[in-house]
Amino acid sequence: MKKKRKLFIRHPIPSKQELKNTMDYWAKRKKTSLGEELLIYYSCLMDNINKSNEIIKKEIMRIEKTKKCLEIATDLLREDEK
Repeated sequence: MKKKRKLFIRHPIPSKQELKNTMDYWAKRKKTSLGEELLIYYSCLMDNINKSNEIIKKEIMRIEKTKKCLEIATDLLREDEK
């Protein structure tokens, strides 16, 4: 049986203060409000999550199709052995 490998995802998670400081910086630089910058940040993260979910769904579908192909090939091998 194969040993399961741990997955390590590197995605920095800022502290509340770090995020506030960064958003304040960009708000001042772009002359917008902190709330507007946070909404942009939030929408970008949600978009990233949605794109990742779509990729995952496509990969799951690809794996399921591959499994079906393997089942068909296995059936053919069994028939050939008889």
